[in-house]
Amino acid sequence: MFEKLSKIFSRNDLIYFFYSILFYEIFFKLTRRYYYFFENTLDYYFSFFSENYFYSSYSFLVLSILISLFSILISKTLSINHFLSNLLSFICILFILKISDFPRTNFLYLLVLFPLVYFLIEKLKVNYILKLVLLISTIFLSSINHSYYFEARQTSYLSNITAQDYNFTVNNLYQDRDQLYDSQYKITELRTITFNEELVSKEFILCCENIKSSFTKGKPIGYIEKFDDNLMYISGTGDLFVMSINSLNTYSVTDFKRVNSNFRDLVKNEYVYGIDERFGWGGWESVKNIFYDKGNLYISYIDETDNDCATLSILKGEANLIDIKFSKFFSLDECIPRTNDNYTGIQSGGAIANYDDENLIFTTGDFRQRLFPQNQNSQYGKTLKINKNNGEYQILSMGHRNPQGIKKIQDDLFISTEHGPRMGDEINLIDTSDIKNYGWPIASYGVHYDSNFGINFIFEELTNAPLHKSHSEYGFEEPIYYFGFDKTIEHGISDIEIISNNESTLDFMFGSLHYGRLYIASYNLVNSSMQSLKSFNIQNRIRDLLKISKNDYIALLENPPRLAVITLKNN
Repeated sequence: MFEKLSKIFSRNDLIYFFYSILFYEIFFKLTRRYYYFFENTLDYYFSFFSENYFYSSYSFLVLSILISLFSILISKTLSINHFLSNLLSFICILFILKISDFPRTNFLYLLVLFPLVYFLIEKLKVNYILKLVLLISTIFLSSINHSYYFEARQTSYLSNITAQDYNFTVNNLYQDRDQLYDSQYKITELRTITFNEELVSKEFILCCENIKSSFTKGKPIGYIEKFDDNLMYISGTGDLFVMSINSLNTYSVTDFKRVNSNFRDLVKNEYVYGIDERFGWGGWESVKNIFYDKGNLYISYIDETDNDCATLSILKGEANLIDIKFSKFFSLDECIPRTNDNYTGIQSGGAIANYDDENLIFTTGDFRQRLFPQNQNSQYGKTLKINKNNGEYQILSMGHRNPQGIKKIQDDLFISTEHGPRMGDEINLIDTSDIKNYGWPIASYGVHYDSNFGINFIFEELTNAPLHKSHSEYGFEEPIYYFGFDKTIEHGISDIEIISNNESTLDFMFGSLHYGRLYIASYNLVNSSMQSLKSFNIQNRIRDLLKISKNDYIALLENPPRLAVITLKNN
């Protein structure tokens, strides 16, 4: 074999060729955890491989061989040395295969490390055949050695199927936009979006007096809940409104009535109603959720328990359509000073659902105080079970960043949507039979928001929040799905609703904020695998979801503010 190769290449060419393959094989694997856009491009030109091969080291071996072969070709064609041809080959292959965003700083490896190691190998006083055998053997060992990172990414990718996006048609009912925004305390039908035979979304304008005080910089537009046959809406600033759900299907213009409450008498946190000028993004303190159960209405919100010190609290009041008197029901034990490093009120969770007849389940975020989620003595970054009568609580799970929605599947099993860091949103199955840890901030498929992107990849690394890509290797629960670099960069998945579930299959829907998508997913509870994921471009931020019948749901959209009646056609 070596004699045949010698007729094509010189002895030095062969040494260089196999050295180049080995260098890149190791180089790509050692730096792979940084190249998320880079590996996303691998999906483009290795699409003929199965997903198993794409998320493995073999894809990099193929790339290494391509660069090395092209380098030899350039060297022979242009009569230039191996080092210059190596650099040209690397640039050309990345350009041809549309691989962008390679860190400029890593060219130093090619300019310094590549020739230095080659010089040492070339000077190594070993038999020529033995030197080749050593190089080829090392390449073989490197290519079959899958690091934990490859295994973790491969496992998660196989369950992380790509969403199927559906085409849509839009039927505009009104062309006079000024007329739409003239009505005070009215809900006006705007348009219908049809997604093939899958789904229909009928939109209503949410305008104007009812939301003018709530749509403050950065705050959620609000949350919705079903109360008997009524739709209850609370704005981000605590203003309550009610309307008949049935009227959305019968009239084009619907009354939207204000409900009086003592919310402002109880909630003295001025930043719920305005913005905190100390933060460029406004502080984002607001109402976090609304939940109705057995005649009572629960409201979660950012509370100020001490001077300039915030926490998460819940109000409870007897529900009615005219005037609701709330009282303080629950607060987390400690507050977080707004002067703390990285403080943010929006990273607070606040979703409420029924745990059972006697208890609520409540999600809490970490306010970007990253030590709390792994602290068993802290209530932040947890899901809590709270007794409806006396407010006593216990921790059900830990290691959460910012859970947005939670719904019960069966006894001791819940499904939750969670905002991760940049490109790290997760869907988790929360098993409450014992206290399980979901990893934040030790494990996450995203990166910190302070990381820099572009030509120079500089990912911020924090000792207390390393964001390992494997959850299970560190003893944490893996998400059943995540929106990582291989999906959508800025997502922000929001609320979640169960469509149907049995012992083997769970069908559910969830929304997204930045990407404006409604997703419908099917998950196999027996095989622990995502069966399908359908994506519907609602063209608006989906803040909240509410199931009103077997096939009908209401979505609260916030930019611009709208209500959408979602009807599933093939359910």
